[in-house]
Amino acid sequence: MIDVKLGVNDFRLALKSNPKEALLEGKWAKKINAGESIWNLERDGQKSTLALTLEKYDGKNWWNCLLQGDIEIDT
Repeated sequence: MIDVKLGVNDFRLALKSNPKEALLEGKWAKKINAGESIWNLERDGQKSTLALTLEKYDGKNWWNCLLQGDIEIDT
């Protein structure tokens, strides 16, 4: 069981059994439209993957990273 928070400016992933300790958290590189963004857990046998579908707040703009502090890409 996981607890996922997709906020306009931030993201947080934790286990429901230990909600005070985040597995991953940070601030988005830019704002998202949280009401239109979703997450789901995809399972393939013993493997589970968290899939995020994010709606950008400002439409089609370039993000050089997903979360602030991540390694930035330059294309």
